[in-house]
Amino acid sequence: MSNSSDEKRKAFVREYIVDFNATQAAIRAGYAKKSAATSASRLLRNDKIQAEIAKQVEKRAKRTEITADRVLTELWEMHSFDIREAFNADGTLKPVDQIPDGMAKMISGIEVSEIWEGFGDAREQVGVIKKLKIADRLKAIELVGKHVNVAAFRERVALSDPNDGPLFDPDSLSDDAKRELIKARRAASGGSTTA
Repeated sequence: MSNSSDEKRKAFVREYIVDFNATQAAIRAGYAKKSAATSASRLLRNDKIQAEIAKQVEKRAKRTEITADRVLTELWEMHSFDIREAFNADGTLKPVDQIPDGMAKMISGIEVSEIWEGFGDAREQVGVIKKLKIADRLKAIELVGKHVNVAAFRERVALSDPNDGPLFDPDSLSDDAKRELIKARRAASGGSTTA
Protein backbone atom coordinates (compact mmCIF):
# COMPACT_ATOMS: atom_id res chain seq x y z
CA MET A 1 0.00 0.00 0.00
CA SER A 2 1.42 3.39 -0.97
CA ASN A 3 2.05 6.29 1.37
CA SER A 4 -0.47 8.38 -0.55
CA SER A 5 -3.11 5.69 0.01
CA ASP A 6 -2.23 5.57 3.73
CA GLU A 7 -2.50 9.35 3.98
CA LYS A 8 -5.90 9.34 2.27
CA ARG A 9 -7.13 6.67 4.70
CA LYS A 10 -5.87 8.69 7.67
CA ALA A 11 -7.53 11.79 6.21
CA PHE A 12 -10.77 9.83 5.79
CA VAL A 13 -10.75 8.84 9.48
CA ARG A 14 -10.05 12.45 10.54
CA GLU A 15 -12.84 13.76 8.32
CA TYR A 16 -15.29 11.00 9.20
CA ILE A 17 -15.27 11.76 12.92
CA VAL A 18 -16.10 15.41 12.17
CA ASP A 19 -19.71 14.67 11.16
CA PHE A 20 -19.93 10.87 10.62
CA ASN A 21 -20.94 11.45 6.99
CA ALA A 22 -18.87 8.83 5.18
CA THR A 23 -19.42 10.10 1.62
CA GLN A 24 -18.54 13.69 2.51
CA ALA A 25 -15.55 12.50 4.55
CA ALA A 26 -14.26 10.59 1.52
CA ILE A 27 -14.63 13.68 -0.67
CA ARG A 28 -12.86 15.90 1.88
CA ALA A 29 -10.11 13.27 2.19
CA GLY A 30 -9.41 13.49 -1.53
CA TYR A 31 -11.34 10.56 -2.98
CA ALA A 32 -13.12 11.18 -6.29
CA LYS A 33 -16.51 12.80 -5.80
CA LYS A 34 -18.14 10.51 -8.39
CA SER A 35 -17.15 7.35 -6.52
CA ALA A 36 -17.02 8.78 -2.97
CA ALA A 37 -19.98 6.71 -1.71
CA THR A 38 -18.40 3.49 -2.95
CA SER A 39 -14.99 4.46 -1.54
CA ALA A 40 -16.60 5.35 1.80
CA SER A 41 -18.43 2.01 1.87
CA ARG A 42 -15.21 0.12 1.23
CA LEU A 43 -13.33 2.13 3.86
CA LEU A 44 -16.00 1.59 6.53
CA ARG A 45 -15.92 -2.18 5.95
CA ASN A 46 -12.19 -2.21 6.70
CA ASP A 47 -11.55 -3.50 10.24
CA LYS A 48 -8.40 -1.36 10.61
CA ILE A 49 -10.33 1.78 9.62
CA GLN A 50 -13.12 0.90 12.09
CA ALA A 51 -10.56 0.37 14.86
CA GLU A 52 -8.87 3.70 14.06
CA ILE A 53 -12.24 5.50 14.05
CA ALA A 54 -13.03 4.02 17.48
CA LYS A 55 -9.59 5.02 18.74
CA GLN A 56 -9.96 8.60 17.49
CA VAL A 57 -13.48 8.93 18.92
CA GLU A 58 -12.22 7.70 22.30
CA LYS A 59 -9.28 10.14 22.22
CA ARG A 60 -11.65 13.01 21.39
CA ALA A 61 -14.03 12.02 24.20
CA LYS A 62 -11.14 12.03 26.69
CA ARG A 63 -9.80 15.32 25.37
CA THR A 64 -13.16 17.11 25.44
CA GLU A 65 -14.44 15.28 28.54
CA ILE A 66 -17.73 14.70 26.73
CA THR A 67 -19.21 11.39 27.78
CA ALA A 68 -22.45 9.62 26.94
CA ASP A 69 -23.59 10.27 30.52
CA ARG A 70 -22.96 14.00 30.14
CA VAL A 71 -24.84 14.16 26.83
CA LEU A 72 -27.75 12.18 28.26
CA THR A 73 -27.91 14.44 31.33
CA GLU A 74 -27.94 17.55 29.11
CA LEU A 75 -30.68 16.12 26.88
CA TRP A 76 -32.83 15.18 29.86
CA GLU A 77 -32.35 18.60 31.42
CA MET A 78 -33.38 20.21 28.12
CA HIS A 79 -36.45 18.01 27.89
CA SER A 80 -37.50 18.62 31.49
CA PHE A 81 -37.61 22.42 31.39
CA ASP A 82 -40.68 24.37 32.51
CA ILE A 83 -41.38 27.47 30.40
CA ARG A 84 -42.74 29.23 33.49
CA GLU A 85 -39.19 29.39 34.81
CA ALA A 86 -38.37 32.04 32.18
CA PHE A 87 -41.01 34.48 33.46
CA ASN A 88 -41.64 36.58 36.56
CA ALA A 89 -44.92 36.18 38.47
CA ASP A 90 -46.36 39.18 36.57
CA GLY A 91 -45.73 37.49 33.20
CA THR A 92 -42.71 39.55 32.17
CA LEU A 93 -39.63 37.81 30.86
CA LYS A 94 -36.88 37.45 33.43
CA PRO A 95 -33.49 39.02 32.67
CA VAL A 96 -31.35 36.49 30.81
CA ASP A 97 -28.95 36.03 33.74
CA GLN A 98 -31.88 35.03 36.00
CA ILE A 99 -33.30 32.30 33.76
CA PRO A 100 -32.39 28.85 35.22
CA ASP A 101 -29.78 26.88 33.27
CA GLY A 102 -32.15 24.10 32.16
CA MET A 103 -34.58 26.62 30.71
CA ALA A 104 -31.82 28.77 29.21
CA LYS A 105 -30.45 25.73 27.34
CA MET A 106 -33.80 25.32 25.60
CA ILE A 107 -33.89 28.92 24.38
CA SER A 108 -32.38 29.02 20.92
CA GLY A 109 -33.19 32.67 20.31
CA ILE A 110 -34.78 35.79 21.76
CA GLU A 111 -36.34 38.38 19.47
CA VAL A 112 -37.00 41.84 20.90
CA SER A 113 -39.16 44.40 19.09
CA GLU A 114 -39.70 47.90 20.43
CA ILE A 115 -43.00 49.66 19.76
CA TRP A 116 -42.80 53.41 19.23
CA GLU A 117 -45.42 56.11 18.70
CA GLY A 118 -45.04 59.61 17.36
CA PHE A 119 -42.39 61.28 15.24
CA GLY A 120 -39.18 63.21 15.81
CA ASP A 121 -38.74 64.63 19.31
CA ALA A 122 -42.30 63.58 20.22
CA ARG A 123 -41.49 59.93 19.49
CA GLU A 124 -41.75 57.68 22.56
CA GLN A 125 -41.47 53.98 23.27
CA VAL A 126 -44.85 52.55 24.26
CA GLY A 127 -44.05 48.87 24.46
CA VAL A 128 -41.70 45.96 23.91
CA ILE A 129 -42.44 42.56 22.43
CA LYS A 130 -40.12 39.71 23.45
CA LYS A 131 -40.37 36.38 21.68
CA LEU A 132 -38.59 33.23 22.81
CA LYS A 133 -37.64 30.58 20.29
CA ILE A 134 -37.57 27.22 22.07
CA ALA A 135 -35.56 24.21 20.87
CA ASP A 136 -37.39 21.05 19.83
CA ARG A 137 -38.34 19.15 23.02
CA LEU A 138 -39.56 16.14 21.04
CA LYS A 139 -36.14 15.79 19.42
CA ALA A 140 -34.48 15.93 22.84
CA ILE A 141 -36.70 13.18 24.27
CA GLU A 142 -36.27 11.12 21.09
CA LEU A 143 -32.49 11.27 21.51
CA VAL A 144 -32.79 10.33 25.19
CA GLY A 145 -35.11 7.44 24.25
CA LYS A 146 -32.69 6.12 21.66
CA HIS A 147 -29.81 6.35 24.07
CA VAL A 148 -31.54 4.44 26.85
CA ASN A 149 -32.86 1.95 24.30
CA VAL A 150 -36.59 2.66 24.56
CA ALA A 151 -38.15 0.35 21.95
CA ALA A 152 -40.31 3.07 20.40
CA PHE A 153 -37.21 5.08 19.49
CA ARG A 154 -34.99 2.30 18.18
CA GLU A 155 -34.39 2.15 14.50
CA ARG A 156 -32.71 -0.36 12.31
CA VAL A 157 -30.30 1.30 9.95
CA ALA A 158 -29.35 -0.34 6.69
CA LEU A 159 -27.03 1.72 4.56
CA SER A 160 -27.06 0.92 0.88
CA ASP A 161 -25.27 1.89 -2.27
CA PRO A 162 -27.34 1.73 -5.48
CA ASN A 163 -24.40 0.08 -7.28
CA ASP A 164 -23.19 -2.44 -4.74
CA GLY A 165 -26.15 -3.20 -2.50
CA PRO A 166 -25.86 -2.99 1.31
CA LEU A 167 -22.95 -0.99 2.72
CA PHE A 168 -23.40 -2.12 6.28
CA ASP A 169 -25.66 -4.70 7.82
CA PRO A 170 -24.78 -5.45 11.46
CA ASP A 171 -26.21 -8.97 11.18
CA SER A 172 -23.75 -9.80 8.41
CA LEU A 173 -20.68 -9.06 10.53
CA SER A 174 -18.33 -11.80 11.65
CA ASP A 175 -18.09 -12.46 15.38
CA ASP A 176 -14.70 -10.68 15.45
CA ALA A 177 -16.15 -7.65 13.66
CA LYS A 178 -19.12 -7.57 16.06
CA ARG A 179 -16.72 -7.60 19.01
CA GLU A 180 -14.76 -4.72 17.46
CA LEU A 181 -18.00 -2.78 16.87
CA ILE A 182 -19.05 -3.35 20.50
CA LYS A 183 -15.60 -2.15 21.65
CA ALA A 184 -15.98 0.95 19.44
CA ARG A 185 -19.44 1.66 20.88
CA ARG A 186 -18.14 1.24 24.43
CA ALA A 187 -15.25 3.56 23.71
CA ALA A 188 -17.57 6.16 22.18
CA SER A 189 -19.98 6.02 25.12
CA GLY A 190 -17.41 6.17 27.88
CA GLY A 191 -17.28 2.42 28.40
CA SER A 192 -20.82 1.85 29.62
CA THR A 193 -22.45 0.21 26.59
CA THR A 194 -23.54 -3.38 27.06
CA ALA A 195 -23.47 -5.97 24.32
